[in-house]
Amino acid sequence: MVVYNLTNLHNLTTLTSVIQVTNSATNGLMVGLFMIAVWLVLLFSFLRYDFIKAIAGSSFACFFLSIFLVYLDLLNIMFLLAFLFLTAGAGLLMYLDEG
Repeated sequence: MVVYNLTNLHNLTTLTSVIQVTNSATNGLMVGLFMIAVWLVLLFSFLRYDFIKAIAGSSFACFFLSIFLVYLDLLNIMFLLAFLFLTAGAGLLMYLDEG
């Protein structure tokens, strides 16, 4: 088991710097898993609508959140592309389902 010594952090003045240090200590997994958790929470909260609409809504919201996090260099661009493709795929399925 790997133990991270996060008690020896200094010169951290903002929340962003704390997130950057912990994200680099976990090799980029912290913010990525946070985004997956946000996507799941949004998916379950949107399930009162159709399942495809819930996927589209949660992916759309996470796509815009991941744009901000990629700009801050906290998230890998692969998460941004995954949410983009999930949004596009769910939108295509909603379009084909209407016709």
